[in-house]
Amino acid sequence: MQAIDKNCNFLNLSNMNSLLKNLGLIIFLCGVICLCVYYFGTPSNALLVSSLVLEFVGILTYIIINKRID
Repeated sequence: MQAIDKNCNFLNLSNMNSLLKNLGLIIFLCGVICLCVYYFGTPSNALLVSSLVLEFVGILTYIIINKRID
């Protein structure tokens, strides 16, 4: 029973690491979605600023996390 628990914990940790590695890309894509809403929907400066912040934070997060986790 302990071997099964160890394997489950290993799989969960592996999934969390892969999700954490892709967190920057997910944040970046949220910025891209904000730009799409701006382009196809109602244009406002708040959408432009939020997309800029999300894309900048996404790129920094991607670089920093991938340097630390390997």
